[in-house]
Amino acid sequence: MTTSALARGGSKCAAACKHQNPLRPSFTRCRSTFVLPVVPSPITRHTDMLCLLAAAAASRATGASSSSSCTQRRHFTRSSSSSSAVVSATSSSSSTSTSTTPCALNDPSHNIFHPRRIGKGCDLNALFEYLRVQGHRLGPERVYKTLKSALYNASGYQADTAWRIYQMMREHGVSHRMGANNYGHLLNMLKYGDDWERMMIVLDHMRNQGTQVGPLHYGQVLFIMARHGQLESACKILKEMHDAGVPRQRSHLTSLALAVRSHHVSTKQHEAAAKVMMEVMQTEGIVIENRACAVMVSHLSRTSMDKTIEFLECLAQVQAISSNKDTPTTAIEGGGASVYNTHVYTSLISGLAHKGDATNAERLYNEMKQHRLRPTVATRVALAEAYGRAGEFDKALKLVGKRPNHAIMTSILSNAMRQGRWNLAHDLAESWMADKRIMNNTAADDKFRATLMWIKVKTGLDAAKMFFQRLYEEDASFVNAVMVNHLVMESGNQQKKEQVYDSFGLHRQLEDESPPSLLSHHFYVDALFKCRDVPAALAAFVEMRRYGVPDDITLAMVVRGLVMNDEDNMAWNVFRVMKKNGLQPNLYAYSSILKTFAKTQSPRWISKELSRLWPDLHAAITGDQQQQLPDMINNDFLGNPSHAYALFQEMTGFQRPNEYTYTTLIACFAKTSLARAADVFSHMCADGIKPTTQTYTAMLQGCAIFRNARMALVVFRHMREHQVTPNQKTWHYLLKALVRARVDRKKIDSVGRMARKAMDVS
Repeated sequence: MTTSALARGGSKCAAACKHQNPLRPSFTRCRSTFVLPVVPSPITRHTDMLCLLAAAAASRATGASSSSSCTQRRHFTRSSSSSSAVVSATSSSSSTSTSTTPCALNDPSHNIFHPRRIGKGCDLNALFEYLRVQGHRLGPERVYKTLKSALYNASGYQADTAWRIYQMMREHGVSHRMGANNYGHLLNMLKYGDDWERMMIVLDHMRNQGTQVGPLHYGQVLFIMARHGQLESACKILKEMHDAGVPRQRSHLTSLALAVRSHHVSTKQHEAAAKVMMEVMQTEGIVIENRACAVMVSHLSRTSMDKTIEFLECLAQVQAISSNKDTPTTAIEGGGASVYNTHVYTSLISGLAHKGDATNAERLYNEMKQHRLRPTVATRVALAEAYGRAGEFDKALKLVGKRPNHAIMTSILSNAMRQGRWNLAHDLAESWMADKRIMNNTAADDKFRATLMWIKVKTGLDAAKMFFQRLYEEDASFVNAVMVNHLVMESGNQQKKEQVYDSFGLHRQLEDESPPSLLSHHFYVDALFKCRDVPAALAAFVEMRRYGVPDDITLAMVVRGLVMNDEDNMAWNVFRVMKKNGLQPNLYAYSSILKTFAKTQSPRWISKELSRLWPDLHAAITGDQQQQLPDMINNDFLGNPSHAYALFQEMTGFQRPNEYTYTTLIACFAKTSLARAADVFSHMCADGIKPTTQTYTAMLQGCAIFRNARMALVVFRHMREHQVTPNQKTWHYLLKALVRARVDRKKIDSVGRMARKAMDVS
């Protein structure tokens, strides 16, 4: 046997010996000789010598053929194992234990849950149980490495799984070993979860242990806040970054802008976010991305053009500074390099369309073309929406052009329906449905077909069902749940209970074959309430429980339906159960309960119940001067409707009720005190809420009850100045107020001629 053959055999055996006993140092090969890099003790040297002799013996017996290599390894393993056992038996009394105890070595989980072996298929429950049992034996460093390996390799990028692993680190007290990069990886997974507060907890832990929180960590937190619409918290994070000296970046402002898009964000929060964004732009010299600019301009322009202009001027100044220009950029430059690009123009036009300001929307559209910026499809759709909301349908129809766009046509039809232009909507729908290009199967979209169904149900339920069936026969994907909901709602409006049942059954024909959604059940229950079938509606409501109800929206709908059917006792019971179970009633539930006071003869027990539950509100609404209020001594409070409104705010928890709530309050107050109703009306206008036709009608009804012709004329003049179209009931109560106040007959006839002319035109 040559020296090289002996060396080769010894190398293989040494590797096998290392595999069998990982605590023994490995051999290194250098110039065909074996060198021990570490010689911890004589016992180890004797052990290695025995392994070397066993390898040499195995090499002589088996030769160098490849077919006998496995046998060679087996003989070596047995020899080395027996040799190691002898040596370890002789040295057990003299040698000390290493960092890993014999108990841990004998545990099969020791090798399974080694940090290098943890991967995607790792059983985390078993791992956590193993660490709970063996954690004190393994030591903090080994526990941390194991959990860190699980965080990187076994989490599957799932937020809940990553959070469980992090919580296990906290439980074993090893989270302080995490570095800034480890926390960044953790936050990068948590940001796709549903609990944004977890990330705030992680930030607190980082601060407490002295880990530096950088822009990347804050960016991950702002990302999840944008997903969940946590605008107020996002503003606080940006201010905190400024106080901590952490630089703020463009992506942070983009996340703030995306948080503005949330549906539950108020107008004041929009303005507060814009203020924070302008402060960051001016302080950091950041020019925000086009996406963020478009979102902010779109939302600001819906409420205040002054705030929008202020925001754009700030952005232009920052852009001028960043471009090293002496004067701010206020005009469009070539290539759309300016802040006023296609996205901004489209957002401005969309905001003006939301307010129904077609004049300024058209002006911006023309200015956009003057600056050689090509309008996109979204720009034309926004302009069509502005024309439609303003009632200028002739201009909107010109945008359809020779190449019809379904989004523009949907906007025109839906606005015509909202404004009561049934004939116009019907004629346009019939003409477009006859055009094969428009109704092409590949071109028409679901929203356009759903709008056509809306028009069909107003024409007649039978025609609507035929249209639904025709689309279904052409292609089952052409019909959807929105069309079925239109059929259910119109059947309820016409109080045809059998039609409600039949229409709701059409959900079974839909292509996806999924059960009706929660929204579809809402329309179904509401339609049954309109059919005056309270038992059937409540039975459908009970059926909804498997969809996760009750929620505030569903119960508000039930309360409204019960009040509509004069089931005030049952409505109060449902309302009381909501509060008892900790479910805060929403604005519509409170408004429905307050409607009981708008009835001509409200049961005495309702007044008694309200007095027991909310004595302050009862005294303010009823004007009961004998009601003893706990915190109010003077009677001036009861005579001030603004305080009554403040009590209503405190009760509901809403800072800014909408026009529906104001109208309900006015209708309630108008039957007891016209002056109180007038003050609530003034409060509504001062709060920036635009009165609707129903609001003016409620005021005129109060004027008729109290025979106050002067106030009726003032209210009607206010209505005309704000371009609110009166309906038949509005004219009725105006004339009734004049007649009951014994106004001159000629003036009454003059108002009557105006009413007849207005009704004929409409």
